Amino acid sequence: RVLFRSIGWDYTLNQRTTLTTAISIGDGRFRNNDVQPYTWTQKTSSLPSDTFLVGQQVNDQTNFWKYGSLQWMLRKTTPRAGEEWTVDLNLNASRNGTDAQFLNLADSIRGGIAFDSLKRQQNNNGSGQNRVITAQYDHIYPMANGKWEWGLRSNLRINSSKDRKSTRLNS
Repeated sequence: RVLFRSIGWDYTLNQRTTLTTAISIGDGRFRNNDVQPYTWTQKTSSLPSDTFLVGQQVNDQTNFWKYGSLQWMLRKTTPRAGEEWTVDLNLNASRNGTDAQFLNLADSIRGGIAFDSLKRQQNNNGSGQNRVITAQYDHIYPMANGKWEWGLRSNLRINSSKDRKSTRLNS
């Protein structure tokens, strides 16, 4: 499931100045579940079967993410034809997480193996957050043979993540 929603509007402060605001939000959630059978083999001429272990891995995973952004832009034109400047501020934030279980089940089909059956379970839980702030100023100045454009931009990014893993072995 994935959802996005956006809304934006312009507000004219006066004949030469416009303020634009936009908001976007989104989120998603999905789940994976699969079973993967496997065999372990060893090539030898002295054994009746090359296969000495059969098993399956069961994967069960749920993931989510959430996103939001906010944008403000101020646009100003001047009495000089073609001259304008803009100030743009963007704030973006997101969160994500995962909850996963991996179960490995195996049985030996040949004697002399170090174990007769194996059950190994691993749990992975993770989460993260991201924040990005961007500020920008642009200026257009017309000249007789073209125009002069210049600007400034700053970007601040803050990220964090956590991962927790636990493993249990029963043989």
